[in-house]
Amino acid sequence: MRTIPVSAYAHAFIKAVADAPTHETAPAIRRFIELIRKRGDWPRREQIMKACETTWRAEHHRPLLTIESARPLTAEHRAALTRHAFADRSGDVKHTEPYAKDIEERVNTELVAGVRLTLGDRELDGSLAHLLHRLFQLN
Repeated sequence: MRTIPVSAYAHAFIKAVADAPTHETAPAIRRFIELIRKRGDWPRREQIMKACETTWRAEHHRPLLTIESARPLTAEHRAALTRHAFADRSGDVKHTEPYAKDIEERVNTELVAGVRLTLGDRELDGSLAHLLHRLFQLN
């Protein structure tokens, strides 16, 4: 059996769910899962799921904001970083309030201090680890 690329699975899944009436969404998802199992691609399910999410986000213009910090953020810091990330250069928010699913927060102690923001394919690294790395590269 030929291997199906994860991107093909992603496009097929998004189309199947989008074309299904609301009451048929759950059965469409079950059929999709069965297809993955039947084709022997169940071990690749995490890759397929990630590809589905990435493709859906791209098609619906809903980038994922990943906030990495050395320590857990307070609600105030999270809100400020979210406003900053979703604002354009003039400070206006680009779209309506992001859904909770549009934001992923991770604690990464390797950053030492500070935060790293990733929005879609853009990254802003304000971590101490990044600054130290840049400082030592200059010498």
